[in-house]
Amino acid sequence: KTETPLNKMMAASSSSRWGHFPFLEPKNTRRCFSYRLKPKSLTSLPFSIFSTLFNNGFTKPNFSSAISINQHLTTTTDGYAFRSGEHCSNGSCCTSLSNWRYKRLSTLKRRSFTNSCTSLQSSPISVDDNSDEPPTAQDKRWELMLQELIRYREQYGDTLVPMEFKANPKLGTWVDNQRHQYRCYKAGKQAFIDEERIRILEKEGFIWDVYSLVWEQNLNDLIAYKEKFGECNIPKHTEGYESLWLWSATQRRNYQLRKSGKHSPMTDERIEALEKIGFCWSIHEDLWNQLYNELKDYKAYNGDCMVPKNYKSNPQLARWVDNQRAQYKQWKKGKITNMTEDRISRLEEIDFVWNVPEFKWNVRFEELEQFVQINGHCNVPKKGRSPLYSWCMRQKHEYQKMADGEKSTLTESRMKRLIEIGLLQVP
Repeated sequence: KTETPLNKMMAASSSSRWGHFPFLEPKNTRRCFSYRLKPKSLTSLPFSIFSTLFNNGFTKPNFSSAISINQHLTTTTDGYAFRSGEHCSNGSCCTSLSNWRYKRLSTLKRRSFTNSCTSLQSSPISVDDNSDEPPTAQDKRWELMLQELIRYREQYGDTLVPMEFKANPKLGTWVDNQRHQYRCYKAGKQAFIDEERIRILEKEGFIWDVYSLVWEQNLNDLIAYKEKFGECNIPKHTEGYESLWLWSATQRRNYQLRKSGKHSPMTDERIEALEKIGFCWSIHEDLWNQLYNELKDYKAYNGDCMVPKNYKSNPQLARWVDNQRAQYKQWKKGKITNMTEDRISRLEEIDFVWNVPEFKWNVRFEELEQFVQINGHCNVPKKGRSPLYSWCMRQKHEYQKMADGEKSTLTESRMKRLIEIGLLQVP
């Protein structure tokens, strides 16, 4: 017999001819006692022994034959190595091992598979990435779709293939899947994309985040709108700007979701970009400020904020003024309202009147005081039926209703002031 390392180790073993191989472990089954390759031996086993064991079935659960491995090994200065002979002359074992290694490395690259694959990649058993390995069917399909994407870019000028691309539906699905795989890859999850494919796609101008690209385009459209009209508040039914109005409304909704602590695509960078161009987050707040400025203009022209209800020049302003008084009453009662302390302060700065009847009563009372100072009495003449005369008669009528126990607009404070000035006579 030819003396080989395996013969020596087998001879040294008393219990089993395979018992002293450091890379084998026993496996006791019901039928026979056999040996299998240790899981951790992949990182330390020389390439030659690994190749021989692989081709003789040791990578399977068990292997009981011990003849053919002896024919492949000989003693060298490094330990075990291949011995030239008919069993290796055709290179079949090396070819099968090469194919197996190619598939395992492909799995490692695309899926970041398991710790065992990582150990296998860092083991002394190295595979040249530049070797002429045959591409898998998946690689061929990927390359084919890449060529389709390049043709699409050459025709349309970008790589934004819609999902329902009728000319090539598979291309739209493939492009969307690349973005999904990219997100998984960045999140450290299982993915079928690697750095090489990412580099190839980015070289062709591939857009990974379509939503961010669309957002930037809409922001530029809003900037152009402001340069044209001077503001960012787009009316709802503005012809030609319907989609931009909808986008603006979506930004406000996303901003409110973010403020309430809910999930929202609104980011600090987007908030800063929108506020930089004067974007208003609340359309109601923007409208309120607009009508407030119109009320200031009304006061500058008329001298007060008493906008009549039937103000034909600006009916919207008349309704808004009346609504502010109604909201103020709700606020005073502690109910839910749009009125805030800041709005109250701003309205009072321009002498806004919250209670119109009380304000008008005080105006007439001041006129009566001036009449008394001039004439020395409260007997306003009936001639011409001046507004002051009609007001005095109404106060006397309300006082009589109050004395008869009927409902009256005259309050105790008003009655006291009218008695002091001499308009009412207490019996």
